[in-house]
Amino acid sequence: MKTARMMIVAGMAAIVLSACATPYDMGGLPVGLFRGSKTEQLDDKTYRIYVNVSTSTKRQTAFDHANLRMAQQTLEAGYPYFRVLNFEDQSKRQYGIRYKQTAEGTGLPLDPFRLGIAADRYYKGTVTKLDGRFRLVSGEEAKDLPRNQFYHAWGIYERLAPKYLGDKMKSEDHFAAVILARREGLPLEEAERELNERWQAYKAEQ
Repeated sequence: MKTARMMIVAGMAAIVLSACATPYDMGGLPVGLFRGSKTEQLDDKTYRIYVNVSTSTKRQTAFDHANLRMAQQTLEAGYPYFRVLNFEDQSKRQYGIRYKQTAEGTGLPLDPFRLGIAADRYYKGTVTKLDGRFRLVSGEEAKDLPRNQFYHAWGIYERLAPKYLGDKMKSEDHFAAVILARREGLPLEEAERELNERWQAYKAEQ
């Protein structure tokens, strides 16, 4: 009984979400059932990126979510760049069926006699699903790669985060400290102090 109730609630939630604009973050919800975007770590530097948006969300928004999610994950891991290994567009067009009434029927809301036969098939929209893999790239690794094979994470984050993250957007200084902490093996607070000292010294020299 409990399982049946959970399935009904999940189904109702999926119906409600499909009619709304898709949020950026899928959070801890399962891939495929709910809309949004999320990453899954495959090894030290490789991640899976998954995006699933409703028919009411523009395809451009889905690609924006994917680009922003990859950039955000790269910066949070303490890397300046990432490269896309592969990407698959699994989008599907959705259709509905309109029925015409052919008889009086029983008067109940769902009545096969009253609904009668299918009158026409109409286009509801496209559910955009993107599934790919990307790899984090350090500054040293980037020197050995062609420029068109990796992307600057902060540049993408700075461009898209104001639109989709709003007040949750983190500063360039924060991610610079994260990158420094990873590269030099420092605690984040110490890296933040180090960056501030370097900045003060730079300003004093000008």
